[in-house]
Amino acid sequence: MLSQGYSPSLGDLRALPLEGRKLWSMRPTIVLQNQVLVLRDGDAVQLVVPQSLRHQLFTHTHAGPLAAHLGSQRMLAQLRRLYYWPGMRKDIDAWCRQCEGCAIRRGPPSRPHGHLRKVSASAVMDLVAIDILSGLPATADGHRYLLVPTDYFTKWLEAIPLCDAEANTCIRALYSAFFSRIGLPRQLHSDQGKLREQVGGRASLDR
Repeated sequence: MLSQGYSPSLGDLRALPLEGRKLWSMRPTIVLQNQVLVLRDGDAVQLVVPQSLRHQLFTHTHAGPLAAHLGSQRMLAQLRRLYYWPGMRKDIDAWCRQCEGCAIRRGPPSRPHGHLRKVSASAVMDLVAIDILSGLPATADGHRYLLVPTDYFTKWLEAIPLCDAEANTCIRALYSAFFSRIGLPRQLHSDQGKLREQVGGRASLDR
């Protein structure tokens, strides 16, 4: 239609796909130049990319041998220097999200960090923290972990060897090797949620 100077009727325009109507509405900035459809904006000229070539162009620019896997905003800015197609931003956003190379570089989503707060104790056994040290070589009798209870007030700690880090094993070790000699703490602090719940449930530690 552009090469012949044809003016379509309203019915002809309605028969066009949405993208074709979008391009037609952009005349006279959309023109044929050497039988190639281009978008002219002042001195700038952008090639209007056919739908069949858009993903190929994106892949070559985004993930080619000399590409840097740029983010969607920078990819859009880079491609817009020379190319144009309707819905360009939406397509580039979607293709960047689908890029396996970008997903590998990003790694797993970061977990939000909780607010740090000062933990204090006012007396012996007011607060006991428990932690499990793993990654140790196994001993001759099969111990591979250390259960470490620490009294916050005195900084006294003990290391209890364990064969496994299951909650029931830790509970038995705490009672037999620590609580039975020193007494029950008023509060128990642990990042091992299951262990804290079971110990707290049996001993009513937070009282």
